[in-house]
Amino acid sequence: MKIESVRIAGFKNLKGLQLELGSGVNGFWGENGQGKSNLLEALYVSVKGTSFRPYSHRADWLPDDATTLLVCVSCRDDIGLLYECEMFYDPTAQSWTWKLNDKKARVPALAEKIPIVVFSPDDHALIREGPDHRRRFLDSVLVDVCPGYSEVLGRFEKVLKSRNRLLKQYQREDISDYTAEMDSWSRTLAVEAEGVAMLRREVWPRFHGYFQQVAGPLFEALSGTVDLHFEQDSVEKSEAFNKVNYYQVLKTEYRKDLATGWTHRGPHRDDFRTEVGGVEARTKASQGQARLLALSLKWTHALWVSLERREIPLFLIDDFSNELDILRRKKLLEMLGQISGQILITGTDSNTILAANFAEYRHFNVKRGEISPA
Repeated sequence: MKIESVRIAGFKNLKGLQLELGSGVNGFWGENGQGKSNLLEALYVSVKGTSFRPYSHRADWLPDDATTLLVCVSCRDDIGLLYECEMFYDPTAQSWTWKLNDKKARVPALAEKIPIVVFSPDDHALIREGPDHRRRFLDSVLVDVCPGYSEVLGRFEKVLKSRNRLLKQYQREDISDYTAEMDSWSRTLAVEAEGVAMLRREVWPRFHGYFQQVAGPLFEALSGTVDLHFEQDSVEKSEAFNKVNYYQVLKTEYRKDLATGWTHRGPHRDDFRTEVGGVEARTKASQGQARLLALSLKWTHALWVSLERREIPLFLIDDFSNELDILRRKKLLEMLGQISGQILITGTDSNTILAANFAEYRHFNVKRGEISPA
């Protein structure tokens, strides 16, 4: 998958941009705070409907001068099919619209069309921080490799929000009974949760296998093994997940959910654990090991897409100058140099990639929200 052109009428500090991209490496360089990361984020959200930045939401994407937000991205896949993606926000109606080839599109369906792998300074959170980051990562991988997963996940999240909304309403109105309405939402949530949980469980062995292929060579200088363990929170660990079991969990733990106003158990609480030498990496791995584990996870995403979809994903590398130490930057460049995919990379120092042997490279300067070819 490769981006041919980008047009941005408004996104954060970016406006009035029209770029033609090369099919190889496209480097965007400039001082901090000029809009480099905003460009990558605009491309990502126009296709995926959500940001790769952990704490970035739709309200954060609006242009600085409060004009209409518009991002248009023209992509072509490996067999020549064209995808014209458009994201538009109407400030008058306060409505968001995504289009694919000039027709209104639902975000879950659009998100599956274009596989994207992102490397960013926030990647260390996959190892060091809480399960939200790892779930978001795993979901992004499954959207790219598992047809229909985005739709299944979207239905589950919609029902989960409705059940949580009802829990908060019962809190405000001091309703303690387990009502027929609550039971109805619990049954519906159990049905939708079954689809998410089963898809995650079915694909996990393949993800684990690809991770071992990637992490083994990267950690070859270390003693001990590198491993992943999936932790399903939907039901008791000893039980196989199904909607009947999960429905019973929702009924049993209703009082706990009511006390806090949100659903405590379910696929939205799943996690996976990384280990180095049999020791949990979250607290015991060194900084270098944690970054290398994060790199392994991201490259596993790329490998899985390439093998399962027979398609090379689009690579977005944000803030490359600060993302990895010099040895791991070199390793990533070596890995990227072995593929024929399109790479968009940002940073403060263009010299950081001069040693790489890329067949095609385009250089862009970024300053105060304006982007121009060097």
